Amino acid sequence: MECKASKLSKLKITSSKGYYLIVHIIEPDSFNSMEVAVVFGNEIISGLLGVSHKEVIRLSKEAGSDDILKKIIRQLHEKLLSSRANVELDLSLMVNDASGFPTPRVLHYLIQ
Repeated sequence: MECKASKLSKLKITSSKGYYLIVHIIEPDSFNSMEVAVVFGNEIISGLLGVSHKEVIRLSKEAGSDDILKKIIRQLHEKLLSSRANVELDLSLMVNDASGFPTPRVLHYLIQ
């Protein structure tokens, strides 16, 4: 399905599980499109950023600040909100978001 990210929420980066991000997507050409929250896991975000979560954590520790992390998050934010993509969701693997609502996991996210 073709989509566009409308907002990003709840990004976590842990050394053991990697990236976890909830993204709200919409159909880009629809005026009444309903937002759908989806989960971007470690592989998807690493692919979009071109850097692994372990490398981000290492660089942040070496720099002694969160500046590198903030820069990477800003790049991800700009990339997702400014582009259309084809997305494939796994509806059989639902993850509960912070409110306990089941959220589908993104299998593939290809920016057009």
